[in-house]
Amino acid sequence: MSKHWVQDSVEVENPYRYRGYFVGREPIFDIQNFAYAYVDHGKVAKIEERSISDMETVGNVSSVTFEDGAITEVQSGPGYMTSGHWEDEDETRD
Repeated sequence: MSKHWVQDSVEVENPYRYRGYFVGREPIFDIQNFAYAYVDHGKVAKIEERSISDMETVGNVSSVTFEDGAITEVQSGPGYMTSGHWEDEDETRD
């Protein structure tokens, strides 16, 4: 039976600011100066990570898709953290 990786979250933690995206939850923001414009797109529906590595760049981008279809992309760098789990190919996610 074949398995594939399903990403459950992506977080970015830098000095003075934090962003967290978790499947099935509203995004979490903790910005020290509170000067952050935010459009409510609902809960996170799915997160998909892809490689952006080539001959000059090594890294990943997580595409965060919301309930309304909006997408935010988070590129790997300092403070970039992800989590997930292995799922059988025939399993479907709610």
